[in-house]
Amino acid sequence: MTKAQAYAMLDAMETVKMGGSVVLRYVNGVEQTFAVQLDPAQVFSGVQLGQLASYCATNGLTLSAQFTALGIT
Repeated sequence: MTKAQAYAMLDAMETVKMGGSVVLRYVNGVEQTFAVQLDPAQVFSGVQLGQLASYCATNGLTLSAQFTALGIT
C-alpha cells in the first residue's frame, strides 16, 4: 500500500466511523510500505466491514484479519 492509498483508506474509514491507524514500515532508514490497522478495541458492524471489503476490492487492496475472538450480538 502506498502512502496515498493509506491516507485515502483512513479518509474512507472516517466517513463510516471506523477507528484505525497507519503503520509505516522503515528498513535501513528507507520508507518501505504502509498498512492500515483497525482499532482492535472497537466493535465493527457487518455494514462497516462490508463497506471496508468493498473499498478494498474496488481499490486493489488486500484485506487480512487475525481473530483471537469472534462473536455475534
